Amino acid sequence: DEFGPRAFSNVAWSLAKSTETDDEERNALLDALADALADRKRVGALSAQALANIAWSYKGRYQPALYESLVRAGLRRIPDQAPQELASTAYSYASAGVDAPLLYEAVARAAARKIGSFGSVDLHIIAWSFCVAGALDARLFGAIAGVLPSYLDDLSMEGRAQLYQVYLYLSRELPDSLLVPVLGEHSQQLKEAFVSQDVEPSQTQNEVSRVLTGLGWNHDEEHRTDEGLSLDMARPSMKVAVEFDGPTHY
Repeated sequence: DEFGPRAFSNVAWSLAKSTETDDEERNALLDALADALADRKRVGALSAQALANIAWSYKGRYQPALYESLVRAGLRRIPDQAPQELASTAYSYASAGVDAPLLYEAVARAAARKIGSFGSVDLHIIAWSFCVAGALDARLFGAIAGVLPSYLDDLSMEGRAQLYQVYLYLSRELPDSLLVPVLGEHSQQLKEAFVSQDVEPSQTQNEVSRVLTGLGWNHDEEHRTDEGLSLDMARPSMKVAVEFDGPTHY
C-alpha cells in the first residue's frame, strides 16, 4: 500500500531481470504486485512507459486480470505517445503474449499518423512486435513500407534480423502487404543478419533432445532450413521437426 506508481514498475522490472533472487521468492513478489496492480485506480496513475515495463516483466506468466488492467489504462495514453513510446508499448505487450486487439489497433492507428517521426530502431521494433502479436494491420505495414527504404542502411544487425522475420511472416500471412516487396528487395542482406545470430538452446530443450535420442530418435539440433530458420530438432531426410517452446519463446 505504501508503493508509489513508479515503484511498482521499477520493482516488477527489477524482479523480472534479476538472476540473484530465489525463484520462489521472486514469483511470490511478482504475484503480490500483480494482485495490487489489478486495482484500476492504482494502474491509472502509471505512465505509458511504466505500463509497458510491467507488461514486459510478466511475460511467460498467466495474469489475465493484470493484463486487462494494463490494457485498459494503456488505451487512454496511446494517442499522446511519441514514436519511441508506441514502439515500446507494442514490443512489451507482444513479448508478454498479451492478447489485446484493441490496444494493437490503437497503436497502429497512432503510429501510422506519426510514421514520419519514427527512427530506424522504432520502425523495426514496431514491425516485429506486430508480427509477434499476430496483429496484421495493413495500414501500419503500408506506412512503414513508405519510409523504411531510407533507413535500411542505418539498421543494426539485430534490426535487419528482426525485419527478416517480419518478411517471412508477412510473406505467408499478409502477402499483399506493401511491406513485403520492400523487404523482398533486401531479403538476402536481411537473411544474412538473421542467420548470423547465435542460437542458444535452453537447458530444457537440451533435455528434450537427449530424451528423444535415448528413445532412438536420432536427429540434428538447430537445423537450418533454406529460409534460414533454425529448427530445434530435425530429421531432414524425413522432413520431420520438433520445436520446443518454453513460456517465453515466440
